[in-house]
Amino acid sequence: MEYTKDLVLNLRADARRERKTNKAWTSLFLERALEKVKRHKIITMTVVSATLLITLDAVLLVNFINVLGSL
Repeated sequence: MEYTKDLVLNLRADARRERKTNKAWTSLFLERALEKVKRHKIITMTVVSATLLITLDAVLLVNFINVLGSL
């Protein structure tokens, strides 16, 4: 049981003593997410820039349709 918990939470024997056992799941999720972002910077930047460009495109389309509707 302890071994499985260590594997799931990705803990080492010495790190388990330092870590608080009552950490919230949200903080564990955020730590893992930030760790993945640091490891995969190119993929993260691609996803962020694609999301921003899609949002900008949607805003511009809505504004264009409003301009055409007012004519």
